[in-house]
Amino acid sequence: MPGLRAGPATPPPARLGADYQLDVSGEARLALGRGWLGLGLAALIGSGIFSVLLVASRTPYVNRWLPAADFFQISLVLHVDLSVLVWFVAMAGLLWSLYGTARAQWLAWPGLWITAAGTLAMALAPFLNPGQPIMANYIPVLESPLFLAGLVMFGLGATLLVLRSLLAAPRLGMRYDGRARWASAWARPPWPRPSACSASPGPGPCCPPRCTARPTTRSCSGAAAMPCSSPGPC
Repeated sequence: MPGLRAGPATPPPARLGADYQLDVSGEARLALGRGWLGLGLAALIGSGIFSVLLVASRTPYVNRWLPAADFFQISLVLHVDLSVLVWFVAMAGLLWSLYGTARAQWLAWPGLWITAAGTLAMALAPFLNPGQPIMANYIPVLESPLFLAGLVMFGLGATLLVLRSLLAAPRLGMRYDGRARWASAWARPPWPRPSACSASPGPGPCCPPRCTARPTTRSCSGAAAMPCSSPGPC
């Protein structure tokens, strides 16, 4: 387009003395973050235990002590769910709890405890109520009432986490610190905006407010053609 020059966007230099660290002040936010971190670590430990059971289910004489005949796929289901599903939701809860404000605390802890209860029910299902493993889904499941009830509880707790995080999201004002300068720098267009219209006169009664090299007459619907008679910048 005329008057526009393409070029790579150059982010502004880092401001001296800017705070690029996440503010984690506040006992309520720290305690809630520790709770989500504990859930994530427990999920990783449980995932490691089920990875050991994967090997045990293929070991002769040892697999006889396992509660189900096809315990290899059952262990694989729990290994994937704990290390992927529970871990990522717990890390999201950790970051959102530390970054958010102290609003809507009445949703914060119930979301954590319901998510943790659902995780515990899913982890105990292979030993208390084992079912047929279903590997067709991206999140594999067990056809077990205890596992499915735990999965529903986990989804409810994750929903409360998302709702509370939306309510407690901090507001950005007109002043941005170092944490927001890089995001605004990458969002800028890679070319400068034109300051004046050089191809045609300024907008008149029927002219669109943009630069164009076409003839300077426009016709409105239901009216005759009118010239662009107002000179000046766009």
